[in-house]
Amino acid sequence: MRYIDSCFGQAGRSLLALLVMVGAAAAASPGTRREVSAKMIVAGSVSEEGVSTTSRASNEPEAAQHDTPAAGPESVSQETIDAAKKAAAAKSTPELKKSLGMKEGEGGDLAEMPNDVMFDFGSDTLRPQAVTVLADLGEMIRRMHSRDIRVIGHTDSDGPVKVNFELSKRRAQVVSEWLIREGGTPRTTLIPLGLGPDRPKASNDTPSGRMQNRRVEIVMPKAESVDRPISEKE
Repeated sequence: MRYIDSCFGQAGRSLLALLVMVGAAAAASPGTRREVSAKMIVAGSVSEEGVSTTSRASNEPEAAQHDTPAAGPESVSQETIDAAKKAAAAKSTPELKKSLGMKEGEGGDLAEMPNDVMFDFGSDTLRPQAVTVLADLGEMIRRMHSRDIRVIGHTDSDGPVKVNFELSKRRAQVVSEWLIREGGTPRTTLIPLGLGPDRPKASNDTPSGRMQNRRVEIVMPKAESVDRPISEKE
């Protein structure tokens, strides 16, 4: 040990300790070996597979990260939600349409909610800043008296198609449940759908295009278009 101290200092002592732990892990039972290996892992930097968790998360497609923890409704107080709903009620209909980016389509009025506002990457948990958008949306639905409102989740094309479809549908369901719970929208009015990567609005070949494709759309049919299927333009 004195020789190691004189030649290598603290680094030498750390290396020696690591070698001792490796030997202990090799000789231990499976359960003990797992505990020893866990001590060798720097928290948050290397997984038990020996892969950097930080680099792995940044390199995986969005669909592969749907279990990533994200800030959600529990981080927003009821007081904040009530204030957002009160502010939405005070807006004029043109103001609501502008804030929601609404435009007319063949199937009705379309509101688009970008994913960077609604959800964290790979998550189906609402972000705190989604409250303002959802409050405006709930107020708009209340005023329009629409029925068969389609809440449509979209993803980019990265990752397994099946997982993308599941993620897009969960996001549509989460938005629908918020509107029912906080917006007072009747459950029978909403139709949550997950279209996965099937309806891109931009190229999936670029990061900016993929970001545009990750979104939730709300289609509020006009009376004559309630039974009309979603068009390609929507």
